[in-house]
This record gives sequence, structure tokens and C-alpha cells, in this order.
Amino acid sequence: MLCPTFPQRSRVMRLRMLLLLVGICLTAMLLSTQDIHAQSPRISLIEEATNASCGPCASQNPTFQAYLMREENRGKFAPVIWHAWWPGRDVMWSANTDMNRERIEYYEVSGVPTAIVNGVDQMPPSSTSNIASSIAGAAGMSPVTIDITQTRTGDQIDVSVDVATTEDLTGYRMYIVAAEGFHYYDDAGSNGEKEFHYIARQLLPNNQAIQLTLGAGESDTFSGSYTVDPEWNTNEMYTTVYIQEHNTRQVIQAATNLQYLDIPEQADNAAMTMTPGDGYTFTMDFTPDVGGEYQFNTIERMPEGWTTTIQVNDTYVAAGEFIDITSGTTVQLKTTITPTTESLRRDGRVALHISGPFGASAFQEYTLLNAPIEVLTIAKDDEHGVMDQYAESFDLSDTWTYAFIRNGEESIVDVKDYDILVVETGAGMLLNANDVAMIRDYMDDGGKIMIAGAYAAFGLGDPSAVQYGAANDVDLLENTFGVRFVSRDADASSTDHDVRGISGDLLWDRLAVSISGRSSYPQYYPDVLEPVNGAVAMCYYDKDESKYAGIRYTDGTNSTVFYGFGLEGIDNRTRRRDILKRSIEWLQGATPIEPTPLANGIGIGVYPNPARGVVTIPVTMPATADARIAIYNAIGEEVATVHNGTVSDAASFAFDSGTLAPGVYSIRIEANGSASSTLFSVIR
Repeated sequence: MLCPTFPQRSRVMRLRMLLLLVGICLTAMLLSTQDIHAQSPRISLIEEATNASCGPCASQNPTFQAYLMREENRGKFAPVIWHAWWPGRDVMWSANTDMNRERIEYYEVSGVPTAIVNGVDQMPPSSTSNIASSIAGAAGMSPVTIDITQTRTGDQIDVSVDVATTEDLTGYRMYIVAAEGFHYYDDAGSNGEKEFHYIARQLLPNNQAIQLTLGAGESDTFSGSYTVDPEWNTNEMYTTVYIQEHNTRQVIQAATNLQYLDIPEQADNAAMTMTPGDGYTFTMDFTPDVGGEYQFNTIERMPEGWTTTIQVNDTYVAAGEFIDITSGTTVQLKTTITPTTESLRRDGRVALHISGPFGASAFQEYTLLNAPIEVLTIAKDDEHGVMDQYAESFDLSDTWTYAFIRNGEESIVDVKDYDILVVETGAGMLLNANDVAMIRDYMDDGGKIMIAGAYAAFGLGDPSAVQYGAANDVDLLENTFGVRFVSRDADASSTDHDVRGISGDLLWDRLAVSISGRSSYPQYYPDVLEPVNGAVAMCYYDKDESKYAGIRYTDGTNSTVFYGFGLEGIDNRTRRRDILKRSIEWLQGATPIEPTPLANGIGIGVYPNPARGVVTIPVTMPATADARIAIYNAIGEEVATVHNGTVSDAASFAFDSGTLAPGVYSIRIEANGSASSTLFSVIR
């Protein structure tokens, strides 16, 4: 810089002026140097250790990812996610085992998922309020300024990092992480997760940290390059850099060139076509803030045979094709879903994935329903593939056309148009006021509904559930469903439960299943239920016949099946199918389930159950023989004889239950020195 000159004065005056001007120049030079290496706003580092076969990871990661993507959080932190080697298979761990192991062991992570803020604060990733508090506590200025330059030529990416500091960084380590903003894996592990974000792929250079030797006021440039693996999404690659004190693990500054995309909210994102096989085209205008090459792909959850096409300004584009779009230019995107008439499943979902430079990503999901649909399922809980478990059971049943709608899609259907309604709920997905209003409207004219899920009865029957967004409605629970909520956990000391059928029950006779809080579809707090108003208990928890797990009820107009746990928690796919199929058949009043014979070959059933008039009593026998069929009250007194004489190997009898007082009865068949019995209820 230039220093000013001055005219001739006296020697003393000249000396004073000289000293003053020297001081001014030195001060200006010092200020100029400080300006070059000024402090910068501190950017936090958010890391996570996760695994694609970890059930809790699948449960917590959607909440964590939603927090990281909030618009108000942009610029506050740099994200990077490491993948662990336990509890099971994870393709992202396998892709770079040395890097992932070193980082996770460095933090002494003992369980996944674990979020780490600025190297020192560890917490569950679903604890977003604690993450926010940790970031807020670290806010302020950092002595370090980091600038990232990233260029791509084909599949080669070059990264340059400029670092300037006002403090001595000798002994600190710098990590340059090549990360992928988003990747869809159909089978990354066993926990059902398919969408993965901010995946650490490689450290630069040479998969190692850089030992810093910068003194106060110094700066330097560090470079590295890598070849994009064919499996990675080239356009999704971005860079995160952070500087860390190795012994304390404290991260003093981070930076990222991760970009974000914003797309307008779409009113036209779900539709229903009434003619089998009819497709539908969804249209969206897209205007990027950053110019460059963009890719358009679809992530599809559709029945076999359904197809999707993408158009950009009415030109069809192939999945993954690069399209150059200038900043501020609006293009029209069309996504067409075309169903097939061959599949039982009649709903398809397509997420249009738009990816731009430096990991910029945006998604727009579209849903199409295509008639005819016999069973409509409202999927309240689909965070990690619950719908897929129900869909598998429907497909194995091979009986009905069916479709799912999710939260926010109710407007495309009128539930009264469907003979059978299934509602699946879960933790954090309790029935809200809109759900209750819809169910009441459906049941007003006579409805047939199955509700399944932990927290379903809790949400309706416990006033404290209001704090979780539930619509507390004891009247609906008890007088429409015939269910009273007892408690949230069948056995608070265990996360594993057996569910056993009540002997002789039409739906659950001789059925037993296991549900677990440790599976991919955990049932942490299954509801304990009690039948009221003439409803019938079907099954119970853990060998305790006082802790009911499922209840069915009919008043002649409405029929309901209510489970205190989610069917997705049943590991045995055949048993899951059987329970779904039997429940829907009972609701339909279809051909009754035949009584399951005992080892002696004798079986007996009764329907409808509960009864209010004439009932049918089917029996099975190993061969034609003399038999006696009688009805007993709750204290074992015989109150009616149905038949006493010859019975063929497959026969049925009629009995007028109107001759009995309301209550619970046992109907028993005796033949050849053996017997079989079942319970039924009489209501008015």
C-alpha cells in the first residue's frame, strides 16, 4: 500500500510526523493482513454412524434426514455419513471398509445409529432438538476460513481446498471427504431402507487425513482428485471439509459445497383413473437457481408391468441423461405413469429425482390409483417399508384387488366406495382428527374395517395421547370397535412377544405368531385390549389370556377387526398372510373359515360371531359317527342341545341364538370318546 508524503518542516516536527506516519502505515498493514486472514462464521459438522441392516436406523433416519434438509438449516452445518459393519450387511460399508472403520472407531461409537456434532457431542439422530442445541451452542466465529473448488471432467473430479487461519493449526488434521448426496439402493441391507443421503465415499488424498502445519496468519492450498465409481451418481458428488483437533476430537471449522434444489409445491401429485389400464400425466415447472447439467431419474414403487416415462419440454429423456439448463430458465417436466390390468395391486408411486451440480437434489413424488379396487388400505405408517409387508400378504392371498393411500392422499378417493377398509398405524402415526372423521363417515352407513398397529388403541383411548397428535375418541373405540384400551405394553420387561389364538376362534384358532421389537418392523409398545359391548377377543399376548391382542366386533351393520400390534411385525410371511386373509374374509361375511380339527380329527365352529339370531355351526369329523353337540354357559351349565345323533364327516347345523341371554357361551361336540369346543358371544 502507499504511504502519504509531507512538506518540509522543522527537524522535530518532521521527526514527529515521520513516527506518526510510520505508525499509521504499520497499523494499516496489520489491519490489511488481518483482513486477509479474518475469522469466518463457524460451520458445524454433523456426522452419523449408521448401517443398512439396523432396524432402529431405519426408524430414526427419516426424521434425521428431514431435519438436515430443512431450508432454515442450510449454511449452518456440513453433513457426512459413515456406514458401520454391524449389525449386518451394508453395501456402503463394503465399498470403503478402511475409511468407515477408522472414522467410527475413532469416535468410539458403540451403537448405531449415532449422530455426532462437531466431533464431541453424540446422540440419537432422531433427537433433532438436541442436535439443534449443540449446533446453536457452537455458533460464533472460527479462526479458520475454508474455500472449496470442485471441477469435473467426465468421471474425473478434481478438488482444491484453500485454508487460511488466524491461529496456529500445527497438529490439527484436515479431512477432505468426497461424498454422494443421494443414492437409491433397492437392497443395501436388510432393514428396508432404500434412500441414502450424504454417503462418505472417499477421503482425499489417498483415503487419509492431512496433517496441518499452518501457523497463525498463514494460508495454503490442498488438492486431490478421484475417479467416480460407476455405481455412484456423478452429479451427486460433493465435498465436505473439516479441521479437527485429534486428541479432543473437537472440530473447529467445517465447509461444504453441497447445493440444494427447491421445487414448488405441487397440487397435482396424486390421481385416480377409473378405467383399468388408463395412465395419467403429472406436470411440473422447474426453474433452477444454479445453471449446469441436470439429470432426471425415477424411483419407482409400482406393481410389475406398470411403466413410467419422463419428458423435458415435451421431449422424452432417458433415465440419467444429462440435460444442460441455464440458471433461471423454466422447463416443463412431465411424468407419465401407465398401469397394467394384470396386477392385483392397483396403486403405483414414482419419485421424480432431479439432481444437479454438487449434490443438489430434489424429489417430487406422484401417486396413481387405478380401478378396480376391492380393499383400500390407509397406510399411516410407511417409514421403512410397512406397506411392502402388507402388499406381500395381499399378493400371497391372491384374492382381492387392493391399493394403498398414504397421509395426504385421502382426497383422491371416497372411502365409502370401498367394501373393506384397512388402516395400519404405528408409533408416531396415531389416528388424528381427520382420520377419525373419515372413519366415522365410513362407518355411518355400515362399514367393514380392520385396524392394526401399536398405538392405535392408545391414541383413541388414552387422553395423554393428545400430546402426540392423536384424536382421543373413546366413544369410537368402545362403541364402534368394541375395544377398551388397557395399557401400552403387553410386557414392559421384554421387546419380544408371542401372540396366541383363543381356542376355537374363527380367525385365530390354533394360530400363534411372534412379534419383536428388534426386527426390521419393531413392535415396541403393542396395545393391550379388552372387549366391550359384546365384542369377542381373538388372541392374547405371552401365554396370559387376560392380555388380549386382537378383538372383533359386529352389530349387524358395522363389522370391525382391531389388533393392538402391526401385522408387519409378524416375521412369518405365511402366518401374516393367514391373519390378513382370515380377517378380511370374516369382515366380508365370505365363506366361513372351516373349524380346525384337533389331533383326533374333530372340529367345531360357529358364525356369525358375535351372534344375534340364527347361527351356522360347521363341524368336521374323521368319519361318520354318532355325536352330541351342546351349548354351555359361562359357569359350565348346559343350556341347549343342538344335535344328538349321527354326524357325517363334514356337516353343519343351524341354531337360533335368540333363545339365549346375551353373554359368552361354549359350544361343544363329543364323539367316539373325544371332544372339541369353541366360544361365541350372543348380543342384542
